[in-house]
Amino acid sequence: MGFGSDYEDARGIDHPPAIAGAYFAAKLGVLEYLHKKKIQAGVVILREIRPEYAIPVGVWQVREGIRKAMLQNPVIADNFDHALNLASNMMSISKFEWLSHGNIAGLIKQKTMSDFF
Repeated sequence: MGFGSDYEDARGIDHPPAIAGAYFAAKLGVLEYLHKKKIQAGVVILREIRPEYAIPVGVWQVREGIRKAMLQNPVIADNFDHALNLASNMMSISKFEWLSHGNIAGLIKQKTMSDFF
């Protein structure tokens, strides 16, 4: 099983994305939605590529998949841990595998303003 991951914080991305075009394609789909709704949000995108996915067709599929996902009713999670549990329950990749192969663990520990009050 292979993993690819990338991230940025509120300051933006400060390195070349390891997953290249898929990163920007996913980001575009989310930013279009946030701009349309006039909201800001933290976003985590988890994409599982299964063995049945025999012919990769390009990053347009990532962009369009994100656009389609943004039209669905959201599932609301109480916190990041709950969100990761919900997501990993829908995939064959465990929560432990997501946490040990990506940059997600660092994002969990990111402090917010409410941590100081």
